Order: sequence, then structure tokens, then C-alpha cells
Amino acid sequence: FNDMIDNIAKSKEQKKLEEFYALWNAAAAADLGAAYIQSAIGSYNEDTLLGIIEHVEAAAGGKTATILGSKAVLRNLMDGITAPPEIAKEAMYNDGYIGKFYGANVIALPQRHKIGTTDFAYNDKLITVIATDDKPIKHLIEGDPLIIPVNPEDNMDLTQEYFLAEKWGSAIVMNGNSGIGKYEIQ
Repeated sequence: FNDMIDNIAKSKEQKKLEEFYALWNAAAAADLGAAYIQSAIGSYNEDTLLGIIEHVEAAAGGKTATILGSKAVLRNLMDGITAPPEIAKEAMYNDGYIGKFYGANVIALPQRHKIGTTDFAYNDKLITVIATDDKPIKHLIEGDPLIIPVNPEDNMDLTQEYFLAEKWGSAIVMNGNSGIGKYEIQ
């Protein structure tokens, strides 16, 4: 029974994270409001990415941008790195990507599988540039979970079960002093 409870907790967490990834992948200009600055679609071009970074930082009042993406898409940034070769080589060996790109921090988002598939949850062709101190994805749990244990004597084989209900939701919430840009590499 305890193993079943642990599996339910893991399942809830996986479902929540899958919702976050789907929300972030699908976020468009209409969802991000004034925070959405610029996007580009096409083959990787360093000048395009630098342009998006500069627009995002300017919209955020000069805050330093952070580049987010999967390891697969972040390795495109390697060609533009001006770090000493030994530092760049060590970062690629240890992390699979370089931690800075022209002063902007680079963060690899951990990839996940969509529930029940081997498809990735995060778009591995998407680079997101963001300049804010706020966490853009908000998650709300309403009230306490409802747990109703079922009497084992109600089952012919005396198996234990229980009913769990929980109301929660997630959304992207950006304030007006944020900047965000997306670059989808084809």
C-alpha cells in the first residue's frame, strides 16, 4: 500500500511537470503579453540570437538575459564562444553546453518524456531568452487534497484502495518589466 502511495505521488509530480513543459512550449505572444519581445524561426544564426538577447535585455530595463534550452539545442551556441579553449572544452565535457554566451547565462533544462511515451516534453529545437527575476510559471493548489479510503472488506480479495482528488492549475504570469524572446531552430 505504501508503494502505491509513493507511485501516486511520483505520478502527480510527473503530470505537473509535463503540464509546465507543455505550457512553456505553447506560450505565444498573446500569452506573454507585453513581456513578449521578439522571436525567430530558422536555421541557427548567432547574429539573430544576439539580436533577440539585446531586445529582451532592453525591454527588461537592462537586466542580464538568461538563455534556456535543452542540451541538444544549446550545443549550437558552441561556435560563438570566445572562452579559452580549455574552459570551453571542460564545460562541454562536464555539462554538454557552455555556461555563458556573450555574458548571458546559459541554463540547460532537464529533458523529460511525455507520460506514456518516449517523446520529449520540452521542444529540443527551442531557445528561450528571458530577463526577469520572477518565476514565469505559477502553480496554484486550491485547498487540501481530498482523500477517501475505501474499506478493504468492500472488495472480495480485501485489497486496499483510496480515492484522491486535488484541484490545481498552472499559468504563465509575467510582469511588465520582463523581457522574453524565443528562437526556434529548424
